[in-house]
Amino acid sequence: MRRLLAPVLAAAALAVAGCGGGGSGSALDESLSYLPADTPLALAVSTDVNGEQYDNLRSIVRRFPFGRQVEQQLGRQLRARGDVEPLLGNDFVAGAVDARSFADGSGRFIGVIETKDPEKLRKLVERVSRKVGESHGAAIYETDGAELALAGSALVVADSRRDLETALAAHDGGRHYSQDDFDSDVGEVPGGALVRGFVDVGQLLRSDPSGAAARRVAWVSALRTIGFAATAEKDALEIAFDVRTDPSGLTGADLPFATGAAAPLVVEGAGDVAIGTRDPSRIVRFAEQAAQASDPQRFGGYAAAEAQIGRQLGVGIDRDVLGQLTGDASLVLDTAGHFGLRSTLKDPERFGTTLRKLARGLPRLARRLGVRGVRVERPRAGLYALTGPDGRRLVFGVVDGALVASDEPRLAAQVAAGRPRPVPGAQGSLAIRANAEAIASALVRGAAKDGLGALGAGLLTAPLGQLTGWAETSTSGIRGTLRLGFD
Repeated sequence: MRRLLAPVLAAAALAVAGCGGGGSGSALDESLSYLPADTPLALAVSTDVNGEQYDNLRSIVRRFPFGRQVEQQLGRQLRARGDVEPLLGNDFVAGAVDARSFADGSGRFIGVIETKDPEKLRKLVERVSRKVGESHGAAIYETDGAELALAGSALVVADSRRDLETALAAHDGGRHYSQDDFDSDVGEVPGGALVRGFVDVGQLLRSDPSGAAARRVAWVSALRTIGFAATAEKDALEIAFDVRTDPSGLTGADLPFATGAAAPLVVEGAGDVAIGTRDPSRIVRFAEQAAQASDPQRFGGYAAAEAQIGRQLGVGIDRDVLGQLTGDASLVLDTAGHFGLRSTLKDPERFGTTLRKLARGLPRLARRLGVRGVRVERPRAGLYALTGPDGRRLVFGVVDGALVASDEPRLAAQVAAGRPRPVPGAQGSLAIRANAEAIASALVRGAAKDGLGALGAGLLTAPLGQLTGWAETSTSGIRGTLRLGFD
């Protein structure tokens, strides 16, 4: 499999280095024809290193410290390898041989690129491998860890001779994949992207015996393909996705998220990540339906325990809790690992009564279950404080008509004081806004072994801007985007 990535890595390195190559025209359909007709996964990576996508990618790289120096160094190293540059320009294609190999962990793949100069391709292949025969009119070569075939201007790569023969046979009159198939499978995502691809989730689930339980869930059983496209702009990277389902037999109650185009609001001024959703009760009910369908026995125990807790506390979980959480909800996270929640309530006064019952009954219920040391303090600024036997705290309460909860009092205060705002460009039942620089800085500081401090982390992550995204749900699937901006 590592050999399949070589053309991609070469193309990306040449692009960053600012080298030439490429040309006009596309041979995507020709390259895709080496894949079997029922491939469960395929992707196409642009190698048009003089095109707009790579220009935008270079613009992003140059925003980082030492970006231009790295670009120049790669250029000096790669200009000595003039045998790769003339071969680029068309899409590099990679696809899976079959779905069964995913179930057994082998993950068999085929890689193809239709090159611009067949003679230079032959010379390059003969320099790094040895010819071992012919098949379907193509010359077969062998190198460390991969089998190669030269079929005219096409380079075909596989992990084994068997898979290489499969690819050649598919192209040479067998049932094979096509560009029309590919365009249909990737769905409603932008064309002209740096990378486009799809995964046939439905086929993978059907081929894996362990997927039988998951397929009892109506929405999972209706899953078909997940298409995606990654596009580079001068100041952003964007990933569009299209999760497609068979709508026949599905209703809104079967879906994991609420339907409709109106986007939820997210809390500003608190934490580093804010995720908004409409009708969070829909997510909980979907999880319960999935658990009941996939493992009825275990779900039965859960449902009985829930009913017992509800009776002992004098609270109907479904009616008094989930039934209240049908508006906008915003989950806030910070880089220290704390969370905060703000969820609009259907009837704040009634929910306040529910919380008083929970506050009185939780310590008593914990003792009956053999858990000691659970206590609930009376509200301060409208928030109760639940302390567990390990000393951890959860604050919760009703503030300005919304449920506010957090495991950190400071974050709870920020969530309570913050004001929900729309995410620019968002639509549908999910929205996200995150401070990518803060998240990356925390990861770099945590991973550094040589004492890299805040200054060093800041230099590396300073170009990162906001991460935003959205997802819209219907019985036909879930589509949306994730967009990472650069300053």
